[in-house]
Amino acid sequence: MNDEYVDTHKRTSDRITIGFVIVALVLMILGVNAWSNLNKLSMSIERHAPLGQILITLDMARLYELSYSRELTPEASSEALRFMNDALSVVDMMHSTESFHDHELNNIQSELQLYRSDFVDYVSLIEQQTSAKKQMIAYAQKSTELFDKLRQLQTQYIDTQTQLIDQKYRSIIDSTNAVSFSNNIYSSAMLLDKEHSNITHHEKSLWQEGEIQVVENMYSYLLAMVAVIKTDTVRRDIFQLHTLVDKYYFQLENHTGTGDDLKEDRFIKHKVLAEEILRLSDAIKKELAAINQATLRKLSEARRLLSDRVEISEMVILLADRVNIARQADRDFSLSGDNSLRDSYSTLVMEELSNVDKGMDNLKALVVTNDEKNLISELQLAVAKYKKQFTEVFRLSQEVLIKSNRMASSALAVDSLLSTMRETRAQAIREARELFRFMSIGGGIFLFVLIILGYLVRKSSSKLQTLTESLRRTNDRIKKTAEAKSRFLAMISHEIRTPMNAIIGMSYLTLEEGKLSKKEHGYIEKVHHSANLLLGILNDVLDISKIEAGKLTIESIEFSLYKTVDGVASIIYERARDKNLSIDINITERVPKVLIGDPLRIHQVLVNLSTNAVKFTESGVVSIDIDIDIEESSGDRVFLKMSVTDQGIGMSTEQITNLYTSFSQADSTTTRKYGGTGLGLAITKNLVELMNGTISVTSELGVGSEFIVVLPLEVGHSDEIDPSTYKKCVVLSDGLLPIGELTAEIRKRGTFIIESVNDYRRTSDYSALVNIEPILFIFVVSSLDKGFIFSLKKCLNQLANVRSSVVVLLKEMNDLDLFLDVNHDGESFQYNDTAFNKGNLNSLLDSQYNNHRFNIFHFDKVKFESDSIMGSRILVVDDNAINRELVTEILSKRGAESVVATNGRDAIDILHYDINFDVILMDCQMPMLDGYEATNIIKHDMAIDIPILALTANVLHPDRVKAKTSGMDGFIKKPIIVEEMIGTLNDWIEISRFECVLDKDAITAEETFGEYSEFEFLQVEGINLEKGLSVVGNNSELFMRLLSNFSKQYEHKEIVTDDSEKLKIDVHTLKGVAGNLGFCSIYQICTNIERNMPNTNSYHIDSLRAELARTCELINSQNKDKSAGCYIDFSDKEILEIIDQARHHNVEAIVALNSALGDAILAKLSADISSELKIAVKAYDFAKIEQILCARFR
Repeated sequence: MNDEYVDTHKRTSDRITIGFVIVALVLMILGVNAWSNLNKLSMSIERHAPLGQILITLDMARLYELSYSRELTPEASSEALRFMNDALSVVDMMHSTESFHDHELNNIQSELQLYRSDFVDYVSLIEQQTSAKKQMIAYAQKSTELFDKLRQLQTQYIDTQTQLIDQKYRSIIDSTNAVSFSNNIYSSAMLLDKEHSNITHHEKSLWQEGEIQVVENMYSYLLAMVAVIKTDTVRRDIFQLHTLVDKYYFQLENHTGTGDDLKEDRFIKHKVLAEEILRLSDAIKKELAAINQATLRKLSEARRLLSDRVEISEMVILLADRVNIARQADRDFSLSGDNSLRDSYSTLVMEELSNVDKGMDNLKALVVTNDEKNLISELQLAVAKYKKQFTEVFRLSQEVLIKSNRMASSALAVDSLLSTMRETRAQAIREARELFRFMSIGGGIFLFVLIILGYLVRKSSSKLQTLTESLRRTNDRIKKTAEAKSRFLAMISHEIRTPMNAIIGMSYLTLEEGKLSKKEHGYIEKVHHSANLLLGILNDVLDISKIEAGKLTIESIEFSLYKTVDGVASIIYERARDKNLSIDINITERVPKVLIGDPLRIHQVLVNLSTNAVKFTESGVVSIDIDIDIEESSGDRVFLKMSVTDQGIGMSTEQITNLYTSFSQADSTTTRKYGGTGLGLAITKNLVELMNGTISVTSELGVGSEFIVVLPLEVGHSDEIDPSTYKKCVVLSDGLLPIGELTAEIRKRGTFIIESVNDYRRTSDYSALVNIEPILFIFVVSSLDKGFIFSLKKCLNQLANVRSSVVVLLKEMNDLDLFLDVNHDGESFQYNDTAFNKGNLNSLLDSQYNNHRFNIFHFDKVKFESDSIMGSRILVVDDNAINRELVTEILSKRGAESVVATNGRDAIDILHYDINFDVILMDCQMPMLDGYEATNIIKHDMAIDIPILALTANVLHPDRVKAKTSGMDGFIKKPIIVEEMIGTLNDWIEISRFECVLDKDAITAEETFGEYSEFEFLQVEGINLEKGLSVVGNNSELFMRLLSNFSKQYEHKEIVTDDSEKLKIDVHTLKGVAGNLGFCSIYQICTNIERNMPNTNSYHIDSLRAELARTCELINSQNKDKSAGCYIDFSDKEILEIIDQARHHNVEAIVALNSALGDAILAKLSADISSELKIAVKAYDFAKIEQILCARFR
């Protein structure tokens, strides 16, 4: 029976099966449709009524809601709530019967609940608003009443003051009349006195005529005065004067006669009385005059008080009017339905009440009586409460409006949902009726299909036995084919491995023989390596074949994971070194030293994953981390967790889906670019599953991948895996490098006897250190010299009969040819320049003794635990030459390589051909292309994932936000604080790439600049010398060079104010430079100018120009003093060093050409060449510098 016959029967069987399925489906569809339509029709009819009921109850609820809004009666609110609850009850009832419309019912229920909740809140707010209005009206009325009281009080005070003024006027009239009378009396007294003088002059011979009339006039004046004078003292004087006048008058009447009859004693008595009358009348006149003046003053004061009272009364009336205006406005506010008018009325109320508050403060300062002050205080409190209650009324009215709108929106939403559902139900009823018409057609179709199925079954039943027999014979043929494949695999495995093992074995023996020249040794080593690669490919093909055939078995033996990892490391280090990648292997202390499992397959899994990581990674680090899953492990059963992480091309989700398919990679382009069979991960997955483990991967395209393998293993209990494992480790230093961290790391292993020697030169007998074997000697030296080679030879000779190995950890790879003189029998010289890290350390310490094994490790760019950025590569982008030189110098002193760019466009051009940078330091404001735009292009358009740190003087929050938005990862502010900058760089530079056994003190030797005598010219106000020196690490030469460059750049710099954008960039750049150099005054002025941008203050601009001129003059004065005698000579070696530095883009070339040595070199060049070299130095054009110096001096 051929395949065509089988296929024909298969197709016939398929048709029968399809026919059966069709009949079953038709029957099922007809039955389901019939049931569904009948059910839909009945349910639609039943469910149509509740929707109408909901609509009716909702309409009633809205009706009562509107009634409550107009009348505010509790009955209306209760009825509205009752209808809302009825509507919700109907919805709940529909929920229990309708599952197909849960979404619509949920929406209706939500809207009804929201409507009810809003109405409850609405009622509460209305009640609160009513209460607040009542209190507001009460306080408003109280304010009006208090103003009325205050106005009445002022009226009373004005009436009282008016009456007082009337009294004062009357007093003034009386006192004026009294003064007039007193003047007349005084005149009469003067007249009497004059008469007596005349009598004396005429020798008393004659009385003056009319003297009695004078006395009588005095009587009348005295009587008039008594009528108007109320002062007791004055009245007493008047009465006394009246007595004297009476006495005088009495003497005149009784002693009249000629002058001849007048006696001497009588004359004297008259004279005495006249003088006494004159004296007393004068006193009365003066006293009355004083009283008159006092009365006038009181009248003036009374008038002033009356004026104040009138002013206070007017203010009270004005404030009362404002309160009335506010009351009218709040009434209008309550009655208005227009929101804009309500806002206007509320604003008017608040303004008027605020003016009343201010007016009452002024009024309180004018009043003097306690009654007024108490009344005003009470009035202020009433107005304040009026204002507070109105604010509350306004707030509540706004919330009432919001709730009202929401209730209306909810009601409309329910209406819309109900209308939609009613239409849906009506449509369902129409459809159900329509489908009944087609059910009869369906029955006919079902009958027809059933007849066809019967025919097909009858036709194929006769051939079923024949097909069964054919399948039995085919099964026998497949079994024989599988047995043949197994035999072929066994044969081909042997036939391929035999010649490959011969090639590998013979090449290894040839290398071990050690009698080859250096060139021959390289050839054979390449053959050996290529053979191993080919064997790996063949093994992959055979492994996948064995796995598919089920012939691959898993062992369970004791092994050392450290030894397994050491084997993996020896493979991947070679491949990583070719691509300049770093390998980081970390095995935690929790990993047991002896495990039970299949070391070959674990080795194979790690090699497959790590070689893939190296293959698809162009730069960065490949990490292998091994640990124990504590949560899953228990007792002697542990779960070994192995993680392989790379920083390669990464994968998308679609690529991960096909990751473990044989003979395939992520995509075809990957295969073309990186090569490979595509079997590695397929084999790895199968091996992990055969070991009952799991494998998982997380990856991001363009970022990298992480593979995690978890294997269940048993803990072994052998005391010692191999008797050749090291028992003791001796660490020896050259006295220059610390070894504390290295010995501490070795001590963590806990299986070694540790001994350390701080200076190997003090050791005369190395064999004396051997008290147990095998033993490992580790030399830690900074550089090679003949003294160390001598000590090394002595050590190897003294250990000739000791089971020992020697390892040299070398900082500087100089004069390696000195090792060629080291000749020791049985030695296998191996040079390994890969990074010596913790993974290597574990592998080294766990490896077995190999007679006189001798390794050299270069660890110049790595450390165990240090925060140095040594060895990193950083792109510095800044338009200011001083800033560039400063930053590159700081980085250079810490062992970091710097590449500079003058603006964002130059940085992008550099990154087009060189992206091997650990960090990019980016200034924000630069010409041509600023830092923000450049970062956006680098991160998004170029898709370069290098950390970019903003290097700027803009430190405000908006600037940080702008930097973050553009794609910058961090922020370093100007002025630069060296510790902060280094700390920030350490946070972003991968620590594992720069691990080193060196101590911090060995990395950099900080200059200590304690005396500032050469910078005394800068110890002036506005310059912080200590700050500037600290930024350059107290490097006085660098600081002086920066000062000179600053003077050259800004001595004739014009601060242009016409172009605001250019001014912004210039000021920002100057601010950063000044901050770094400690020019505080310039920094502060720039800060002020930036703060006022875009407006410019001419005072600040003039101040900046003046301060720049002063600073440059200070620097130039010092440069002139040092300019004499600066010429020096130079050697070819110095020229070659500068050329070599320029070739490697080392900023030290720029530093040297800016020093006195550079001046001497320029003096040897022509004017044109010298000018060209100066331009190249200023632009940091290393290629041009190398070209000029090579053309002239080589």
